[in-house]
Amino acid sequence: MIEVTRNNFSYILPQVESTINTADFVSIDTEFTGLCLNDGCRPSLFDTSAQRYQKIKRSVESFSLAQIGITAFKSDPRQNRYNATSFSFYLCPASFSSVDPRFSLQASSIQFLSMHNFDFNKCFKEGLSHLNSHQETEVMKDLKAGFHHMEDNFAFEREIQGVCSQVASWMCHCKQGEFLIVPFKGSSFTSQYAIQREIRSRFPNVWTSVNGFNQIVVENMTDERKRDVEMKGEEWEHTQHQGVLTEMLGFTRVFRMLIESKKPLVGHNLLMDLLFIYSKFHKNLPDTYEQFKREINGLFPVIFDTKHLHHFMKQKFKTLNLKGAYSLEILDQILNSQTAVRLTRMQPAIQKPMTKGTEGTEGNAPHHAGYDSFLCGCVFIRIGHLEHFTTNSEVESLTSPFTFQSYLRTMEKHKNCINVIRASTSYTKLDGDDPSCKTPPLLYVSYKGPEKKITSQQLAAEFSGFGTVDIKMMTSTEAIVVTSHFMVSRDILSSFKHHRTIHVTKYRYLIHSRLGKCLIWSAIGAASIGYVSLIWKILKH
Repeated sequence: MIEVTRNNFSYILPQVESTINTADFVSIDTEFTGLCLNDGCRPSLFDTSAQRYQKIKRSVESFSLAQIGITAFKSDPRQNRYNATSFSFYLCPASFSSVDPRFSLQASSIQFLSMHNFDFNKCFKEGLSHLNSHQETEVMKDLKAGFHHMEDNFAFEREIQGVCSQVASWMCHCKQGEFLIVPFKGSSFTSQYAIQREIRSRFPNVWTSVNGFNQIVVENMTDERKRDVEMKGEEWEHTQHQGVLTEMLGFTRVFRMLIESKKPLVGHNLLMDLLFIYSKFHKNLPDTYEQFKREINGLFPVIFDTKHLHHFMKQKFKTLNLKGAYSLEILDQILNSQTAVRLTRMQPAIQKPMTKGTEGTEGNAPHHAGYDSFLCGCVFIRIGHLEHFTTNSEVESLTSPFTFQSYLRTMEKHKNCINVIRASTSYTKLDGDDPSCKTPPLLYVSYKGPEKKITSQQLAAEFSGFGTVDIKMMTSTEAIVVTSHFMVSRDILSSFKHHRTIHVTKYRYLIHSRLGKCLIWSAIGAASIGYVSLIWKILKH
């Protein structure tokens, strides 16, 4: 596991590029500063795919990525082994001129990360910056228009004032051609550019540079040196602008390497991850769900979600006496167990990546993005091997290991199918129409108790023992209930058939909805008027 921060990013980047380009596939995982913006964004069994997209979109636009893990897997057919190289990137958006991102923190998410020893110092102090295309355009505009430092950054303002005061004092007695070395706390290219530009704008007769110790070197120019600098000024400015933009892009450069490589992308329960990486590294999220599907599929034409793969192999797991799994870690343990290994032949070994760039081993544990991306890739290989072995009629004559391409062909039907938790559909199809899922019938609940009203929490307490349910109140005594499974609906209907205060039946739109009731009564009213008119005409004659 290689931890990557601002301090070693430029050194590690060539290795990252080489590893991605030579890989068979790349798996990813992310950690966020929050998951759910407000109660209106909570997942519900009522949600369609489009509604779920809008909920996640609102949350993603308010939170930030704290860490992203990338593991590149490369097959070694001679050894029947996959070699894995994992990178764990700490992220934190940076400010520059008018680009000053705001993001929220959700207490439960921060507590979760803290519980798993997440290093917040590395995140906020050393995290890599990143830009989407909109922010990149704004930075370029600011650079061309003439950079102005952030007035809100009081610490940086004080640092600039201190440096400029030191230069002003020195200028009172220095001679042409003399140099002043100014210690400066800011080590980033962007902060160095900002301070140099500020010094030059205040003192036209000086030139600045940065030495090998990240110190600002101020030169009181001679007339000859000044003429030379004026000729090279535009070239320097262009070089500095490129340096600032490159540093601000940060992890976005890795994201663009992933796009260009067109390697299969693998993740676990990937929907929110995809919205995050699109929003933070590519563009602002599209307004519509369908447009997002088209665009993310254009960026990554081949995506596999191991949560979806496991969901659709549950029956096979039962048939093969493999336990179900409620987490990525447990799923990896099941697929790596002796029970699973004995079901197939020639299961490839997976070389665990070495840990580098970290003082401890916290990053080599679950719920750290680098490690989870490695687990996700392991699960993908083992599910692919199990599925290919149990569906291939030629395995009895197997004399050489399966190729990675054979796994891809076997799992083709699951390509670009992204799991959707707790919704009216189980997955979304990025490169086609979403599936038409058979869902349990909606239930209509009416309350006839002495209190004359009931809350969704009270109903949830009554029904939750049967399974997962979501409740939408229609009035203070009426509600619609959706369940996660047909058996849950059946059991609720059966158990509340003779209940004294809670009446449950299948929901009928015309009978139970407000609009349906209005339509029925309107029809009855119209029919009654017509009937009365007819009788009147008959009596008149």
